Amino acid sequence: MQVTKAQFEGLVRDALAKLHEPAALRLHPLSAALATNGDSDSSLSLAQRLIAAIEQLKPGPRVDPNAKAWRAYRVLQMRYVERMDATQTQQELAIGRSQYYREHDSALASLSGLLFGSGRASSGAAEVSILDAGSRQRPAAFENSTQARQHLGYLLVAVGVAVVFVAVLLGVRAFRIGDGERSVVREAVVAESVANAVPAPTLRIYAGSGLTGYENGPAVLARFSGPFGLSVDKDGMVYVADTGNQRIRRIISSGLVVDLAGSGIPGYLDGPGPTAQFLNPNAVTTGPDGTVYVGDLGNLRIRAISPLGVVSTVAGNGVAGYVDGPGSIAQFGGTGALVADALGNLYVPDRPNNVIRKVTPAGMVSTFSGSGARGHLDGLAGVAQFNGPQRMGGVDGSGNVYVLDTVDYRIRKISPEGSVTTVAGTRVVGLLDGPAALARFSADIQGLCVDNAGNLFVMDAGNRRVRRVSSDGIVSTVYEFTTSDQSPGNIKVDLAGNLYLSDREHNRIYKLTIPNGR
Repeated sequence: MQVTKAQFEGLVRDALAKLHEPAALRLHPLSAALATNGDSDSSLSLAQRLIAAIEQLKPGPRVDPNAKAWRAYRVLQMRYVERMDATQTQQELAIGRSQYYREHDSALASLSGLLFGSGRASSGAAEVSILDAGSRQRPAAFENSTQARQHLGYLLVAVGVAVVFVAVLLGVRAFRIGDGERSVVREAVVAESVANAVPAPTLRIYAGSGLTGYENGPAVLARFSGPFGLSVDKDGMVYVADTGNQRIRRIISSGLVVDLAGSGIPGYLDGPGPTAQFLNPNAVTTGPDGTVYVGDLGNLRIRAISPLGVVSTVAGNGVAGYVDGPGSIAQFGGTGALVADALGNLYVPDRPNNVIRKVTPAGMVSTFSGSGARGHLDGLAGVAQFNGPQRMGGVDGSGNVYVLDTVDYRIRKISPEGSVTTVAGTRVVGLLDGPAALARFSADIQGLCVDNAGNLFVMDAGNRRVRRVSSDGIVSTVYEFTTSDQSPGNIKVDLAGNLYLSDREHNRIYKLTIPNGR
């Protein structure tokens, strides 16, 4: 099916409008046009092909978020993949109607050009060229030449300007090199691309059959009831706060799920693990000596499980309030999350009181950071303000503590002295990767953790994505959950960089492996 570039763009426009209608796309003429073009990805559905091409237009993380390349990508992503209407897209991008249509048509032309040249060799025909020689205009996504050089490629010579066409799995990218430069085939570029190729992250079910209940044994057959809190110790043992079963469970690396503590009877009782009682335990963390600490939310207490399996109360008298001091008289407004540092100190986000509390190994409770006033203010420990701090992200090698300030949709960092800075996010809800100060998160960010290199991983549940905040301040998407039977919440990382995620709704624990370099 031979078509001109103008006809091809019309087919792309029509197919995008039907992106979520499988029946309409099954026999769409765009498929035939792509096949005629020598499409190397005919095994993919047309919808997959279109979505993949849109993703190819996504600029690299270091491109200015306000650049035209980002707007082109976001217009197509929001309008067609996320199924927003034109008005919603305009509002999200904060642009007027006229600018929206200009941006939309420009982005569509870029996408069509990318697809039109997919898999084709140079034939000299005018309609083959992705870059129209008359306009000398390149698609916005081609501004990121660094990303283009990472894929397999070959070079074609154009009059006066050398244009590099890089053939990739899902299409062709291009970028220009300066006028008058010699065009040569650089085998080293191809070799480097192959050497730098990295497998995609892989997700698997680590434990849980998906059925609600209580059952130990082989991980794939085990049953949980609303698991949420997670922790991983230095030996790779995974601990789970199995909230609905009123137990703390342990997943042994050999593939077995066993009880650590809890009788299953809701209540409050210290003592040997099998007889101890918890009330909606929601968080778990491991100390340097092997002690497992529990955020016993229903009892408003911090509990400890010794290496011998004996449960005791570290802090909290069970009365909601705000009292520092010895653990037996201390009061918390909430104990739904906690992390431990290398010295065994615990940090607890006291959401109702808008402060972060510190509990020493001896059980002494103090206010670590926050004035108690609700708001968003960085600064010294006694003047900083939080707005609903709910999740703790761990402690890095320098002793900095990370907190999800959930009502502000931001990630905060607290120094060992208690001073607060904002690491990533704005007050605006959304989905935007790029520089951390401009990045956007959903209103439902449920988990946070920090790895040995200082990278943060965020379970952005509202956007159904695992996001990474790199140590140099760039936010990117690591993994996207695309099926309705996966709804992860909390997230933790082991010493090897593997991520573990709890799915309270589907009673599973997942393991996400991220290859080095991604």
